[in-house]
Amino acid sequence: MTITLSTDLPAYPTFTEGIRRAPDRGYRLTPAQTETALRNALRYIKEDITNCLYR
Repeated sequence: MTITLSTDLPAYPTFTEGIRRAPDRGYRLTPAQTETALRNALRYIKEDITNCLYR
């Protein structure tokens, strides 16, 4: 079985003021952990759309 993601990305959402969100938990990953996490996440996304995700 092959699972693929669509190459069409939805419009980038706008930030709406006044909506409650989860509290900021800080950022505790080391640079090596950050690189590993990004590699793991991006391996499922085709290369032709990854440039749109680097905002």
